[in-house]
Amino acid sequence: MRERGHIRRGSPDGGLAEAAWPRLRAGVTGAVAALLLLLPARCVAEGCWCQTAGAIATVTSGFVTGVTVTDRGCGYSVPPEVTFVGGGGSGAAATAWISDGGVTEITMTDAGHGYSSTPTVQIEPPCFDLGDSLVGYWPFQGSAVDFSTNNPRANGVNHGGTFTVGKVGIAIYLDGNSYVDFGDPADGRFDIAPGQDCTIAMWIKTGMSGNADWPMLLSKDSYCSGVYRRGWEMFFNTGGGGGPINGQLEWGNGNDAGVGTSAPVNDNQWHHVVAAKRGGTLTMYIDGSVADTFSGSEAAWSAYPVSMILGWNQGCFSHYIGYVDEVRFYKRALQPREIKALYRCLPVISQQPQDVSIPWGGIGGFTVSATGDGPFTFQLYKDGDLMPGLTSTGSTSGMTFRGDFGEAGLYSAAITGPSGTVYSRQAKLTVTLPHYDVGDVGAAGTASESNGVFTVQGSGSAIGDGADSFQFASQPVSGDFQIAGRLLSLQGPPLAEAGLMIRHTFDAGSAHVFLRLNAATNIVFCRRLAYDTIDTPCPGAGCNWLRLMRMGDTFVGLSSSNGVDWQYDWFTTIKMADPAQVGLAVTSNHRGVLATAGFDHVSVGPLTTVSGPLTFYLGGEPMGTNGFQPLGGFKVLLGGDPGDWVRMYESSVLPEFTPLGDYTNALGLMEFLDPGALTNQTHFYRAQRLGP
Repeated sequence: MRERGHIRRGSPDGGLAEAAWPRLRAGVTGAVAALLLLLPARCVAEGCWCQTAGAIATVTSGFVTGVTVTDRGCGYSVPPEVTFVGGGGSGAAATAWISDGGVTEITMTDAGHGYSSTPTVQIEPPCFDLGDSLVGYWPFQGSAVDFSTNNPRANGVNHGGTFTVGKVGIAIYLDGNSYVDFGDPADGRFDIAPGQDCTIAMWIKTGMSGNADWPMLLSKDSYCSGVYRRGWEMFFNTGGGGGPINGQLEWGNGNDAGVGTSAPVNDNQWHHVVAAKRGGTLTMYIDGSVADTFSGSEAAWSAYPVSMILGWNQGCFSHYIGYVDEVRFYKRALQPREIKALYRCLPVISQQPQDVSIPWGGIGGFTVSATGDGPFTFQLYKDGDLMPGLTSTGSTSGMTFRGDFGEAGLYSAAITGPSGTVYSRQAKLTVTLPHYDVGDVGAAGTASESNGVFTVQGSGSAIGDGADSFQFASQPVSGDFQIAGRLLSLQGPPLAEAGLMIRHTFDAGSAHVFLRLNAATNIVFCRRLAYDTIDTPCPGAGCNWLRLMRMGDTFVGLSSSNGVDWQYDWFTTIKMADPAQVGLAVTSNHRGVLATAGFDHVSVGPLTTVSGPLTFYLGGEPMGTNGFQPLGGFKVLLGGDPGDWVRMYESSVLPEFTPLGDYTNALGLMEFLDPGALTNQTHFYRAQRLGP
C-alpha cells in the first residue's frame, strides 16, 4: 500500500530483473500407441535400450567346447538364437540364457566337428520388427479389415461370420457355413512360389468332431473332384475323405510337401498356430514350439490364381467350425523368437517410428503403433537414456516436438504388456536452421548450430536507411512470445552489428524491431515502424545478453550482463504480422564483406516474468497529439513484481489525482494506455501498489 511511483511524460526510468531463462521442451500428445519404452532396471542403469550381446567360442581338437559371454547386451525379452559362422567346421549349436534383459550364459548343445579355427558367435539382436514384410493382418476387431500397412489393403469379405470375445479383444466365429474371402491381390502377396519364404500365424479355438471332409482353416486352392491341387491349404486331418476329425492340423501345397501336428488341437482351447516356409523347409509351430518340420523341393510350390479364404477352400472340402483371431501373413520366415513373441501375446509394433527432420521452431515428431494383448505401457528414451516422466498407456502413442536443437537425437521406444516388452527401432530427430540473405548483401551468408552455439555469418551494407541487407536465421512465431540469447563474439568490419530481430517479412524494407550490439558493445534498439522508413536508434548500457518481448503490438527490448538481472532498454509499438519472423540477424555494414557472430543460450518461447521496482518506462513514440493518435492515447509501461495489483491515477492539475482503474501486472511489465491524453493538455500519472 505504501509503495508508489509517479512520472511526468517525457522523463526516463528503468531497471528490470528476471530469473534464469526457461527452455522450451517437447510434450507428449494424444493417446496414440508406442513411442515410449520400459527397459529392465539393469538396462536403464547402464543407459542401454536395445544392444546385441557378444560372445567368443573356444575350440578344442576340432570341437566347439564352450562359449564365453563378453557383452550381456540389453533389451532381451526372450532368449536369442545362437549360431556359429566360419571356423571350417559345422554342426555346433548352443542355447542362450537371459536375466534382467541381458544374456548371462550360453551353453553348448552340440560341439559340432571339423573346426580348424575359432568360429564367430552370432547372437540375435534383442530388437525385431514384427511389422516387417507383414502383407496381411486381420485382428477381427468387429470387421475383416486388413490392418497391415500394405497398399492396397486386402480387406476381407465376411460371408456370415460373427464377432465375439476372442483371444486378443474380439475374434470371428465361423459356424460351418460361413467364411471370409480375402481375394487374390494382383501383386500376388498371398501366393507362395518357389524361392518365396512366408509365415502364416493365427489363434484358433475349435471343438470340431465327427466325420468331415478335410475341414479347411485357411487356403488358396480350389481342389475338388480329383482336380490336381496347385495352391496351398491349412486343414484338419480326417484320415481320408469323410473320415473322423482327429484334431491334427496340417499345412502344405498339396503336392506332397506338408507339415502337421501330432497332438490334436480341437480341445476347445486357444492355440497359436504358425506355418513357416524357409526355402524348401516347412515348419509348423503350436503355442510357440515346433510341432513338425519337413524339407522338400522348392519346385513343388506355385502361384495359383484363386482367392485366399478363411474357413473354406471354395471347393468340395468341409468348412471350419470355430473361432479365429489375429491372422497374420508375412512374406518372410519369422525367426523362432519372433514366433514366441506372437504366442506370448507380446506387444507387436505395427508402425515403427521414422526419422524426421524439422526446422528450428517447426513442429514434428514420431508415432508408433502396437497391437496385441494389452494393456500396454510406453516410455520414451533419447540416445539410449530414459526420459523420466514421459509415460503413457494405450495402443498408440505420439511424441510432438517444437524444433529446439536440444531435442535433436536418437529416440526409441519400448512397449510393455502383461507378457513382456518389445522394442522399437531408433528414429533420428534432426533440427535444421533456416537462414536467409535479406536485401542486397554482396556475399552469401550462412548459419549453423553446434552444441548450443549458433554461428551466423552475414554481409550487407546496413540494417536501416530504408532498405536492409543482412543474414537472418529465423523461424515463424505466432502470438505473444520472447526471444533471448547471449552474443558470444562478433568478428568482422569495425561497424559490424549482430542481435535479435522480430520482422514483418523478408522484404528489405519490412517493418521490424532489432535489438543489437555493435563491435564497441553498445546496445542499440532499432525499429522500422512501416515499410521503407528509417531506423530510430536508442543507446543503452553495454552488455551481451539480449531479450526481445512481443506483447501484441508492443515490443520491449531488455539487456543484461549476466542473463539474470535485466535492464529496460526501450519499447515501441508496431503493427506486425502474426506469425512474425523471429531470430538472429548479422550485418557487416560493408557490402560483400562477411562478419561472423556467435550466440548461445538462444531461446524462443512464451513470455516469462520480470521483477523490479514499481516504475514507469517510456517508449519511442513521439510526444504530443500526433504521436498519441495512432496509438489511441498516451502509452507507457509499468514495471513491478509479477502479480502486483495496482491502481493507476491521472492528474491535469496537481496535486489532485483521479483514479483511472485497478489492474493486475501479471508479468511484472504491463502496458498502460490513457485515451484521455489525446487532449492538448499536460497530464501526470501515478501508480499505487495495492497488494500481490
